[in-house]
Amino acid sequence: MKAFEYLQPQTVADAVRLLSQEGTLAIAGGQDLLGAMKDGL
Repeated sequence: MKAFEYLQPQTVADAVRLLSQEGTLAIAGGQDLLGAMKDGL
């Protein structure tokens, strides 16, 4: 499984700042999230 970091921004501004970093992806929903991460997404 690829390394990942779980973040919980408290404000929209924090979320925008985090998502503006190169290589950052947001994954929403949570259904089978661990399975997707194991597949390298």
